[in-house]
Amino acid sequence: CAVGVSSNFAAPIGGVLFSIEVTSTYFAVRNYWRGFFGAVSGAFIFRLAAVWFKEEEETITALFKTSFNIDFPFDPQEILAFAFIGLMAGFASALFVYYHRKLVDLRRRYRKYTRFLEYNIFIYPAIVTVVITVLSFPLGLGQYMAGQLTQRQALEHL
Repeated sequence: CAVGVSSNFAAPIGGVLFSIEVTSTYFAVRNYWRGFFGAVSGAFIFRLAAVWFKEEEETITALFKTSFNIDFPFDPQEILAFAFIGLMAGFASALFVYYHRKLVDLRRRYRKYTRFLEYNIFIYPAIVTVVITVLSFPLGLGQYMAGQLTQRQALEHL
């Protein structure tokens, strides 16, 4: 698993973390080193194949080829925008963890509520489904979530 992910995305550490997350029920330290060695080996061989078979066939093909500047692929304004997006995503994830912890504490405090949901297992998913549907319905807040272009039109415009 780690070798495939690291070879496809040229990210050995990401491949290791993904494979351990997916395949392990607990995180043993020895699995990190084994996965990392396999991932680095796979990514190295994949990149080496790109050099060996350069004239015959491409090893990595882009779905939509572009003509961007490869000397410095990002503008400084884009890097600032990416940093801002990363910062906001970090705050949003911290807020999610905080509210999830509050929900867990609330469920531990009110045992009647927890027992009710244990015996009626379809009520909690139904409540969550109704809330998400109400929030994302096109006539409500959902009208601000969708774009005006279809995916095909957006790709053609790109």
